[in-house]
Amino acid sequence: MAIDVNGDNVNVISRALHKAAMNNCEIEEGSSEEYLFLATALAGEVGELCNLIKKVRRDGPLKELKEKIAEEAADVFAYLIHISNTFDFSLDEVNVDKVALLVNERKPDWSAG
Repeated sequence: MAIDVNGDNVNVISRALHKAAMNNCEIEEGSSEEYLFLATALAGEVGELCNLIKKVRRDGPLKELKEKIAEEAADVFAYLIHISNTFDFSLDEVNVDKVALLVNERKPDWSAG
């Protein structure tokens, strides 16, 4: 079952959190500064996630970093929700469309399992 990240509860909470962040930074909604904020915030969170994954590869074991990786993945997801709200699209819908496109382009061999 797909998760509708733009459902009412998540959407309302996400918009409230985003608005609070914009107010704290004195950034006007819909401005180029807002878009830059979202892009750099997402990039920062992705960087933190990648750094933790690098540490698993370099230092192991996953068990010690699993919770931190999950937290950073949630931060990345939160910014993706903010971006989808700001640019008014459904992450769920575009993800389904993208997966269908990739399946049609690559025609995977499902029997390879």
